[in-house]
Amino acid sequence: MQTNQTPYPPSYRIVRGASGLWEVVEEGIRGVLALFKAPQAALSYACDLAAMRKGSVVFVFHKLPLGARNVMPTMGPGSASLQ
Repeated sequence: MQTNQTPYPPSYRIVRGASGLWEVVEEGIRGVLALFKAPQAALSYACDLAAMRKGSVVFVFHKLPLGARNVMPTMGPGSASLQ
């Protein structure tokens, strides 16, 4: 029997994009869920998303290295410094 649920709750990452805006990204999903000028607004949005999915976590990064968006699903919580 196949289900549509993922085996683990999603994690959300907040990163400062090249444009200077704060991006909210769901791990394993390509593309940005939302963009914000203020990091607090991005954090609030990501926390609201995580609250809807029990067990979800939110990580905040000052920036990701170039090309890191393509490898985000393999990044663990220790892959970059947390703010």
